[in-house]
Amino acid sequence: QGKWVAPHEVVTTVETDESGEAAVKDLPFGSYSLKEVTAPAGYSLNKEWNPTVTLTSEETVEAPELIDERISLQTMLVDAEGSKNPEYAEKLNLVDHIKYEGLTPGEEYEITGELYETKQLQEGTAEPVARGTVRFKAPTSSGEAAVPFSVRTASLEGKEVTAYETISKDGEKVASHTDSHSKAQTIRVTPRPHLPGTADNAYAVPLLLALAGSVLIGCVHLFAAKIRRSF
Repeated sequence: QGKWVAPHEVVTTVETDESGEAAVKDLPFGSYSLKEVTAPAGYSLNKEWNPTVTLTSEETVEAPELIDERISLQTMLVDAEGSKNPEYAEKLNLVDHIKYEGLTPGEEYEITGELYETKQLQEGTAEPVARGTVRFKAPTSSGEAAVPFSVRTASLEGKEVTAYETISKDGEKVASHTDSHSKAQTIRVTPRPHLPGTADNAYAVPLLLALAGSVLIGCVHLFAAKIRRSF
């Protein structure tokens, strides 16, 4: 007695092993359509892979190879003007520009950014000094996105800060860019400028010295004149 499978009904779901292979046994003869429903972490879903295989005997039938594109990120942290050397500000606005490759077109993603003091990050004791989040739908597999940060600089003057980025889909991480030694992800917070004193203050000491010298010279001349008149 044979098995009957209704058309367009999901027959089974399988996971590939560490070598990337999977096997399905004891299927009734007939034609089956295959598609990928979940991609491995760090890879994009291949929506174009949808082959049909036909079983007509007990022989093993191999499906066409499934190739997923690896997700990659490149980032560049700059100020709001696009500079790696921001001017001093009590509240510094930064933007992390992200170039991505390997996302699934039409799918919605979330990028979460965290800004850390670089030295603390490298020492393993850092807490984020700022966070940023952006949600978007990928129009194509490759593109660009930007995550804004706003941070108070009072405790960061003269120090470096580094941005970490994570892309997730449906709450699951699919890719990240976390390198505490990355120059592209790091920027130095400009310290508060120290202005020189005013013109009156700047010349106060030389002026006092000059006046003191005049009085001293005057006294010497007067004393000399009195001495000459006494004879």
